[in-house]
Amino acid sequence: MKPDPELNLDLRVELRGAPLPWIGWFAHHYWLVVQDPEGDERWEGWQRPNCAKVCSGHLHRDLLPPTAGVGGGDSWVLASWQGERANALANRARESLHTYPWCHRYRYVPGPNSNTYVQWLLQDVYRLPWQALGRHYIVSA
Repeated sequence: MKPDPELNLDLRVELRGAPLPWIGWFAHHYWLVVQDPEGDERWEGWQRPNCAKVCSGHLHRDLLPPTAGVGGGDSWVLASWQGERANALANRARESLHTYPWCHRYRYVPGPNSNTYVQWLLQDVYRLPWQALGRHYIVSA
């Protein structure tokens, strides 16, 4: 079987998280970083809309540096993917500016929020931990 010519074998996708300011002991913010030889991309939802050069409402690419926390502490890697899975996640993130159903809606609780977006990207590939408030919003939507 020949490898897919569209498959970028150098591509890697990381799921990163960081504690939120003041409530980081029980609430974390999550995002995806697409690592490509041409440059890294950080994909996330954000409470304020239209804050980055590339965005659609509350959905942003490169609002912050790839590994930067969000004010409550350093970030960490929860999972990473390469190969077909990484390519599929990267494509889903890049298309999400046009396909994510809640680009122009944001509510801290119960969602949709930043963690709703990341869980929507990941689908059944990975389940965010309990500190990802808003991750279950898509189940009831």
